[in-house]
Amino acid sequence: MLDVNLDSVVKVFWSLEEVPQVKVQTPEEKLFEDVFIETHTRNEEGRYVVQLPFREKPPELNESYCGALRRFVYLENRLIKNPALYEQYSSFMRDYCDSGHMSLISSDAEPEEVYYIPQHCVLKPKTSSTKLSLVFNASAKTSEVGLIDRPCTKRNVLSELARVYDPLGFLTPLTLLAKCLMSDAWRLGLAWDEPLPLSLSEKWSRYKDELQFVSTFSAE
Repeated sequence: MLDVNLDSVVKVFWSLEEVPQVKVQTPEEKLFEDVFIETHTRNEEGRYVVQLPFREKPPELNESYCGALRRFVYLENRLIKNPALYEQYSSFMRDYCDSGHMSLISSDAEPEEVYYIPQHCVLKPKTSSTKLSLVFNASAKTSEVGLIDRPCTKRNVLSELARVYDPLGFLTPLTLLAKCLMSDAWRLGLAWDEPLPLSLSEKWSRYKDELQFVSTFSAE
């Protein structure tokens, strides 16, 4: 007498009756696979090297110069009020150029042909290693598109909200705004990976942009 779980028997039965699902590649997926097959090699160190696959019609980035300049002027005004921080920032940028991580470019390029990344500095005086670091905001919007855009979904909003470390509750007025936004998304019955409506995604973008200025505040 065989002791077979009924669930297992039914599962096997239905799997035999089902028509096999064949995953059909999109033209873009096929292109990416071809790029990998045709270009991957192994170098003398034993590492695999492959050519980066680029989209044939990538989303277009619009004008980004004005936003980056506005953020830089704000940063410059902040640094002028703090000469010590100004000197650290200037030294950091000089080291960046000397190390070859950054170089001056011509200002003749058309605004739509380049992407100007807004940036700000973060000072951590209690850190034993790097006290001053530079943060490049590559997700800053140019119209509806950012350089490293992630879909604005409930999952991504909750993931980024969870990264706000505030054990003493000083940022409660700010985190409350994000929690209200999440509450609105829940009331709409949206799935975890379903894009938020434009009104909510715009609120979230503004919230992220304004949250970066928290590092400029200090408690005496």
